[in-house]
Amino acid sequence: SYAVEVTVDDVNYSGSASGTLVLGKATATVSLGDLVQIYDGAPKSVSVTTEPPGLAVELTYNGSAVAPTLAGSYAVSAVVTDTNYQGAATESLVVEQSYAGWMETFFTPVPDAFADSDGDGWLNLAEYLFGTDPSVKSSAPSVVSFYGQNTFELQLSPAPVARADASLGAQTSVNLVDWTSDGVTATSAGFSVPADQRRRFLQLTYSLSP
Repeated sequence: SYAVEVTVDDVNYSGSASGTLVLGKATATVSLGDLVQIYDGAPKSVSVTTEPPGLAVELTYNGSAVAPTLAGSYAVSAVVTDTNYQGAATESLVVEQSYAGWMETFFTPVPDAFADSDGDGWLNLAEYLFGTDPSVKSSAPSVVSFYGQNTFELQLSPAPVARADASLGAQTSVNLVDWTSDGVTATSAGFSVPADQRRRFLQLTYSLSP
């Protein structure tokens, strides 16, 4: 905001005026990333980019400038603090419990992800992905296979839980020797593969990120 004064500079005329010149801030775009992270005891900060690039931004997590450490969901606010630009963005940061953190609620020490601690035929990692209790045999996922319209399908129960450090997939085979994920499609209830005249098998696969 600038005070402006104008005075006529003429031999035959006099006059003046005053006012305020306001230069508004330009609008910047703010984008937030790394919004899903895994708990490991360290603070979890989101990444910020601006357009134009390199603008100063003030970040808060649930109103605090301190990045969160514990698993949970946090409201993130990013506000541009540049002299010539304005802009803001809001998102949610989710710090997810890790496989080890989840397992610690059932076992100490944490068992191997590919072991079957309760002997129900399901790996600990599978129970993590389904959210079932790995210490209780009766609490186990279930799989039902059936033929749909031109498909062979696996229906899973309960619905798998989205995990940032683990994933659930499926593979198909016609001979129980050679397995491939080609042609396998995830559905709202599980997985499916096109049916043909050959015998068709489906198996679930699990992976855990380091």
